[in-house]
Amino acid sequence: MSALHISRWISYIRMGWQNCAILVTGPLDVPYYRQSALSYGADDFIPDDKLAYRLLPSIVSLRQKQVAAGTTQLYGAQAA
Repeated sequence: MSALHISRWISYIRMGWQNCAILVTGPLDVPYYRQSALSYGADDFIPDDKLAYRLLPSIVSLRQKQVAAGTTQLYGAQAA
């Protein structure tokens, strides 16, 4: 998927779910792929060759940032 498509998807996701964490995976050797994903609002980028050992730590880290910022939401839950 091109960097342009990534930016569009990130924009669509952000419109619908402003507080969700967005992790993008992709090839690190493609010029500007990582930079494009992060500049368009992705919270983290994981190169394909490091996906196996960076995915879970990245998810945990982003979740901790959301909890610390008070932006966590449970899907389908509404405040009483």
